[in-house]
Amino acid sequence: MDNDSHFLPKQKILSLNSLIKVNNKIDQDVLNNLQQFSEKFVSDILNRTYLVTKHRQSDVITSNDIMFVVEKEFDYSFGQRTHFPYNSVPSTEHTDRIAEVSKHK
Repeated sequence: MDNDSHFLPKQKILSLNSLIKVNNKIDQDVLNNLQQFSEKFVSDILNRTYLVTKHRQSDVITSNDIMFVVEKEFDYSFGQRTHFPYNSVPSTEHTDRIAEVSKHK
């Protein structure tokens, strides 16, 4: 593929690399692999986000959907970390029922 048909052009990768180290050279194979990886990564995020959007019965992908997928699936966060509600402590009713079942054994 030529430079224009990739999601992340080689020139952009080289300019990002120059921010890290001015005289650092990147092999052509590495550039190609980075381009392929970035395309697969974005495609994977969009596919997973589509499934989340479909699950909540919507037709529109929102930024919150993307942030949710990136944070949950890849453990990345942007800015302040959003905590999604998750209750891992069993309810009192559940604990009482388990205790009752245990008594009858």
